[in-house]
Amino acid sequence: MPQTFSNDIDLVKYTEYIVPPSKTAKEPAPTPWPLPAFETLQVDDYNDPREPNIPPSLDQHDPLALFRLLFTNQMVDKIVEWTNKYVELHQPLKKKCPKGKERPWKPTLRRELYAYFAVVISMGITIEPIIEDY
Repeated sequence: MPQTFSNDIDLVKYTEYIVPPSKTAKEPAPTPWPLPAFETLQVDDYNDPREPNIPPSLDQHDPLALFRLLFTNQMVDKIVEWTNKYVELHQPLKKKCPKGKERPWKPTLRRELYAYFAVVISMGITIEPIIEDY
């Protein structure tokens, strides 16, 4: 017959066991302050909602022109400058080519950054089975 612990004198019933609080209760969250008065932005979308709203002088079939709407030459030049500055401050370890030759760091250029962006965008658009296919 299985033994029950109801007759055990050391057993403390869960209703009699009280854990003293070890932490004080947290204060309630403060009430948020009222938002300032504002008016919503009204956008006059005179174009067809399905058409892109780009400058009329821009060729919408030129991917580089569309990319330059987001990243201007000044922005890309800053990224190039910051990248080269970072490498000057934190010299990376010399990397080895597969054939064992060292590859020292060469300062990057704007055209190399554009090539990098093109590869990353292409990898996001197309799905290849292996990384070497990119």
